[in-house]
Amino acid sequence: MAGTATLMALKANTQARDFEEKHLQDRQRDCLVLVMEYLNRQGYTNSATSLKQEGGQTLNRFEGADNVDLFTIMHDFEEYYEIKFGKKPRFTRKNLDVEDDDDSRFARSSLSKHSDARRRKSELEMQKRKDMRAKANKRNVYESGVLSSMEKKLGVSGGGGEMFTNAQAKDTPHEEMPIMNQRLLKPLPNFGGDMELRALGETIQRDILQTSPNVGWEDVIELEEAKRLLKEAVVMPLKYPQLFTGLLSPWCGILLYGPPGTGKTMLAKAVASECHTTFFNISASSIVSKYRGDSEKLIRVLFELARYHAPSTVFMDEIDSIMSSRGGGDGAGGEHEGSRRMKTELLIQMDGLSRGSEHVFVLAASNLPWDLDSALLRRLEKRVLVPLPGKVGRLKMLEMHMETQKVEEGLDLDGVAEATDGYSGADIKLLCKEAAMRPVRRLLVKLDEMESGMGLEGGDVVGGEEVQRLILENPITQKDLDDSVECTNKSSGGGGYGGQVRELD
Repeated sequence: MAGTATLMALKANTQARDFEEKHLQDRQRDCLVLVMEYLNRQGYTNSATSLKQEGGQTLNRFEGADNVDLFTIMHDFEEYYEIKFGKKPRFTRKNLDVEDDDDSRFARSSLSKHSDARRRKSELEMQKRKDMRAKANKRNVYESGVLSSMEKKLGVSGGGGEMFTNAQAKDTPHEEMPIMNQRLLKPLPNFGGDMELRALGETIQRDILQTSPNVGWEDVIELEEAKRLLKEAVVMPLKYPQLFTGLLSPWCGILLYGPPGTGKTMLAKAVASECHTTFFNISASSIVSKYRGDSEKLIRVLFELARYHAPSTVFMDEIDSIMSSRGGGDGAGGEHEGSRRMKTELLIQMDGLSRGSEHVFVLAASNLPWDLDSALLRRLEKRVLVPLPGKVGRLKMLEMHMETQKVEEGLDLDGVAEATDGYSGADIKLLCKEAAMRPVRRLLVKLDEMESGMGLEGGDVVGGEEVQRLILENPITQKDLDDSVECTNKSSGGGGYGGQVRELD
């Protein structure tokens, strides 16, 4: 009898284990089926197809039951969790192993003092919010227990629970607003089932900026008029849409023009960082194709995607490379037919922006505004000159670049600003870089002499403490700045822009 009981127990354990394994497999299959249906419903058809191929034929034999889908399950779990614990669950957290994308179109080699200060401030605020949430969670655990016991005793039901939840959500500190790096990219639209347009849409979608350049309005020195117009065109219509209706509809396009290196692209970075719109960074390579008719289709798809992702900003840097005056610059009408068709399509799409309800804004930049087609200038409603910085602006730039370097006391930055009349912002940065390199050159000479004097072999180097001591002994001097001014020439005289301002405006 004892042996029979043992065999029955083993058989029962085996059946229980088999049942648990089958239940686990069914659960995994159900998860994949729900995920695949959610991907198809949201438009991520390529991802759903890949999942179906990797999952095998089994996934094709099942579909979600009635009134059951992934979104509903998450919603029900959120409500259950919030009632039980008094707070909303967190399904995801930031992956600390993934660094920012260094291949972004906008170079983010260094951040200004204002950006660092803003980041430190946001970190302090985030820590305060975490402390407040921790205190609120401790209080909510007790309150949720009291609430659940009261609901059981009193039989509370109906809409009052929703009112309580909403009131509690208002009192509880909420999570910080999502930034560009955390934004989920929407799936491509169907394009009426046209696979050719969908393939072109995938090409354009790669030009959507998904990493923030981390440039704020305060990082752009001077250029107050340009900043005001950009805020007026992009920021304010999103904050106060009731004010921008009828005749006061937002500007559809702004042209930034001026000498090279004056901050036109930096203004575009500020728009991408501060305005919370979908930012398309478009260049000539994005919309020019060697195949007949593809350039016009690319432009059409670009603006369809911009409307689909609205509110959005389409930034076209160096727009004179694709939108010069029609007919050719030689006066003989030697322009290629494909180029004329592409320009016509761009003008048609831009003209359609003013009639649509979607908020799509075109921001263009050019160093040669007089070469642009007159029809394009008409569609770019505001033309803003981005001039060379004045003395005050040059002084601020010098102070900003020098504050991170080791400098000697009493540098005459005011005199350097006076001597750099006609320099652009890029020229000022190059000058400061040249001045910072001069102590490094002296330091390299000393290091070579020290290594030679110590008899070090080729693979040995001077210790880190000694290098730090030499760095402190070699600050940037006034002579370094003066010599840098002598050897650094301004890249543009700014000529030609002054006479064109009145004509363009």
